[in-house]
Amino acid sequence: MDTSNNAAAIVQHKAYVTAGHNEYWTSSMRNNLEAAANAGTNIAVFTSNSSYWQVRYETSSSGTANRVIVGFKESASTFDPLFNDPANSTTNFRASPINRPENVFLGAMYGDFTNTDNGFPFVVSQSSYPFYRNTGLANGNSMAGLVGDEWDNTAGLPTSNMPANIQGLIVLSNSPTSSSNANAVIHQLPGGALIFDASTLQWSWGLDNTMTPINAVNAKVAQITTNILNDMGATPLAPSSNVLLTSTYSVAGHISGITSVATVTLSGTDSRVTSTDSNGNYIFKVLMNGSYTVTPSQTGATFMPAGQSVTINGASVPNVNFSTAAPSFTVSGSITPASIGSGSTVTLTQGGSTISTATADASGNYSFSNVVNGSYTVTPTKSGTAFSPTSQAATVNGAPVSGVNFTAATQTWTVSGSITPAANGTGAVVTLKQGSTTTATATADGTGAFTFTGIINGAYTITPSKNGFSFSPASQGATVNGANVTGVNFTAQTAGTGLAIDATTFKDNNSASSTITTAAFSTTASNELLLAFIASDALSASVTVSSVSGGSLTWTLVQRTNAQLGTSEIWRAFATSPLTNITVTANLSQTVTGSMTVMSFIGADPAGPVGATVTASASSGAPSASLITTRNNSLVLGVGSDWDTATSRTLGANQTLVHQLLSANGDTYWVQRQTAPTPLSGTSVSINDTAPTGDRYNLSICEILPAP
Repeated sequence: MDTSNNAAAIVQHKAYVTAGHNEYWTSSMRNNLEAAANAGTNIAVFTSNSSYWQVRYETSSSGTANRVIVGFKESASTFDPLFNDPANSTTNFRASPINRPENVFLGAMYGDFTNTDNGFPFVVSQSSYPFYRNTGLANGNSMAGLVGDEWDNTAGLPTSNMPANIQGLIVLSNSPTSSSNANAVIHQLPGGALIFDASTLQWSWGLDNTMTPINAVNAKVAQITTNILNDMGATPLAPSSNVLLTSTYSVAGHISGITSVATVTLSGTDSRVTSTDSNGNYIFKVLMNGSYTVTPSQTGATFMPAGQSVTINGASVPNVNFSTAAPSFTVSGSITPASIGSGSTVTLTQGGSTISTATADASGNYSFSNVVNGSYTVTPTKSGTAFSPTSQAATVNGAPVSGVNFTAATQTWTVSGSITPAANGTGAVVTLKQGSTTTATATADGTGAFTFTGIINGAYTITPSKNGFSFSPASQGATVNGANVTGVNFTAQTAGTGLAIDATTFKDNNSASSTITTAAFSTTASNELLLAFIASDALSASVTVSSVSGGSLTWTLVQRTNAQLGTSEIWRAFATSPLTNITVTANLSQTVTGSMTVMSFIGADPAGPVGATVTASASSGAPSASLITTRNNSLVLGVGSDWDTATSRTLGANQTLVHQLLSANGDTYWVQRQTAPTPLSGTSVSINDTAPTGDRYNLSICEILPAP
């Protein structure tokens, strides 16, 4: 009667405790107990089948109010005149029109009953929960005779099948019966109240066997009951001598800045989940000593800090507080085609202020995170690239913004110049390179003019060539940066007698092989010297080039350097007549990666085309080798191998890179030469690189002698 008619009396107590048969509740009783729990009063149900039937009080025939309990039960839909009134209908709480399943409040609800006196064992689950402290019970342990003759479970099986989504519900037992399992449960409301349902009518049998058909008394039941009451603040004044009173603790705090309920998760020694109350406060109760982490979450919210570590050591921990910034979202899109859009810088601005920048990934996608509500402009940029549209507006209003897409197109330019006089320049082949890679070639027209089209931004080198002519300068740099480049001009003059490079070809083996074979090439003159510059990897020490063949010529070794892993070798042959569509093959003593460059020279001395040779190597350092020239106007070249890294060479002064391979397996093979012949015999000439400086290397160099 009091719980139905005197709500104020309930909230004056720390706990509402019920035992016995508590099957019939009025609507007001349910309302008052739920309100009391939300206000902080704990609920301990040491029974089962609670709040199963709704009843109502009516005035007696003598006029006394609340004297008659009315309950039509199974026949309510037929005979109860107030059946359709949810507050007064006398059917099941879980049934229509009431629709208030018991488990929504208590965590469990009536499932079934048995007529046997022995009941069923209470089988333990979640034994780490402090409910079981001081009992020694483990998951799967049982206590005989506690479950019956009516029991509850989380879904009301088999009478119903109505599971409820109860935040933080802990199932403390999973006890097999003659039908569905029985589940003792406990959960904590956001305000901190604990609600426990033993889910069995026979819980008290474990405390006392007075008038029970079996003796189910178990000291562990007394300990558990004491634990629950103690956790609810209703500590027994005179507990039994075999019962221990031990404390549990809490972690509590406040989250500022939220406008709706946030979820708070506890992990570590124990795992729990709860929600903030309407004021942003939260609490985790019934915790043991240990290390924990508290983490808040809410859709669209960013918390500061994101989480906090907490240690309980004999005392509760208050003031584990958080704050939150305004909800934030993402703004995302893509730039197509990805081959052009990837790497673009995308800027998010608001007014004249830059809010964030992002880089489009390999698929052209980009995304900005932590963007608060507002109006923004999204603008992509990339050197040498035009975008359509050039920018777009994006408005964030409580949700992510996607599909802010752009189309990218590469901007191209021209590089042009002329070779004078036109009579010498016409027909010259002009090469445009970026690093060691040939980007394009052009042929000077009848006026000596040349033009490269479709050139993207970058730094380039332009080099003209024509048999029988030399050029001043020999090459020029040109940087394309958002505009056409003009005026890359050269002067051509007839080459004097002496050495001239005719054919140059190379073959790179990025896969291991025991042979290296060039593509077919031809020479233009008689009495040409052919040099094969060969560099390779090594599986072990002392790798060599065992032989070179091609063009039906006789090839001989000029110089070999293989003191470090790998080899750098120069082989030579002499062709008395022009060669047509020949290939050159080098045979290696090991199956490895490598590179071969073959060059032919006009004007070399047929009687002895090679002068001084030098070998150099080191386990670390900048590659360098020097020789003393033996004839005026000789030319010095070299071939090197770097076994440690695939790194572009930085050449010493007055030298030209002929070819280099940065191999897929991390080696470098390269050929370099003097940019021009050395005028005087007896001059010290170096073939050297200024970087890299920390790798091992093999370097072979030789002097080519012009005809006397």
